[in-house]
Amino acid sequence: MKLIIMRHGEAEPYQKNDKARNLTRFGKYQAEFAGRRLAEYLQSGIEKPHVETTLVSPYVRTQQTFDCVSKQIASKLKTDCDMIVPEGDIEQFADYIQGVSMQDDAPQSLMIISHMPFVSLFADKLCAGFNGRIFTTADILIIDYNGNASSGMQLALLQSIS
Repeated sequence: MKLIIMRHGEAEPYQKNDKARNLTRFGKYQAEFAGRRLAEYLQSGIEKPHVETTLVSPYVRTQQTFDCVSKQIASKLKTDCDMIVPEGDIEQFADYIQGVSMQDDAPQSLMIISHMPFVSLFADKLCAGFNGRIFTTADILIIDYNGNASSGMQLALLQSIS
């Protein structure tokens, strides 16, 4: 399964209601730019590049990032996922992804749009050699994930503009 892990674009400064923070104008630009880069990476013929499933944190900035990326990448199924918030449980989510990948109707591609530190810790858990790199805003890591091994290998790291 192709596993795509993305951090949201640049957001407004921290505020009391972290869930309600919007992307900045630059953050929207970053997310659209990242969507174009991902589309180029996934390009396969005439049809619009797509992923089968996208899991998105319910926070405003990740939802807005999804909207920006969706201008370039189609997602057949989008689901809001409370497990991938900034303080999400990495082990629990890794088990969930393994379970999804082992199903008979497992998606061939699954995209996750989340936050730091979740994206970095999750990538480190699943991707040999990633070594806890920090995702800057709108960065995308693409992993060839093997559910039988509960891990994968890095295919690409698409870094956004900063």
